[in-house]
Amino acid sequence: ESTGIAFILTSSDRGRFLIEYRGANEYLSPNDLVDDYLEGGDVIHASSVNPEMALAIGSKAKELGLKASLDLGAELTHLSRPKLLELLNNFDICFMNEETFESIFNIQPTELNVLRVLPEDLEVLSVTLGAEGAIAANEDEAVSSSSYEVKVKDTTGAGDAFAAAFNKFLLDGASLQKCVNYGVAEAAIKVQNIGARENLPTLDELKEFIDRHEK
Repeated sequence: ESTGIAFILTSSDRGRFLIEYRGANEYLSPNDLVDDYLEGGDVIHASSVNPEMALAIGSKAKELGLKASLDLGAELTHLSRPKLLELLNNFDICFMNEETFESIFNIQPTELNVLRVLPEDLEVLSVTLGAEGAIAANEDEAVSSSSYEVKVKDTTGAGDAFAAAFNKFLLDGASLQKCVNYGVAEAAIKVQNIGARENLPTLDELKEFIDRHEK
């Protein structure tokens, strides 16, 4: 099977249209989760995977004593709410955007609402709000961070950038507020360039950005 490919078309108002052929990605299976490879990490992050694969990733992470992180997207939103919450119980961290949050829980993503719906076995639930920043909740608190005023060229990959920074600081033992702050800053840096992977900062560059833009 051919390698998957995606074309992302952006408009002058920073909107996006995705044309995607998943190709070999469709054949990713639980058998591809190789213990020897995964044991070298601290967290397994899953994105754009089907329910079977998501369940396998969450279960494998628990088996290996690793954190399991899920970016909950369109591949999973068709599940019934009970099935989806059952799936989330296999993960420690879950990211979703505000549209996904509203479609699952039928409420607006506020700090109080995110805290109220936090699934029992989930350590952290984080909701990205686009230009409005992000919210995150654990069993003790809910926090938020507003976004930064930057010149946005392309929002492709902003959610992935947010999750990467958030997980890095969470694994380092940072406070929930710091995790959200750095995730939002990472995304703000990312959207200033065109492309899914361009302009991702080093850790020092990320810290310098936050220092320059103290809110």
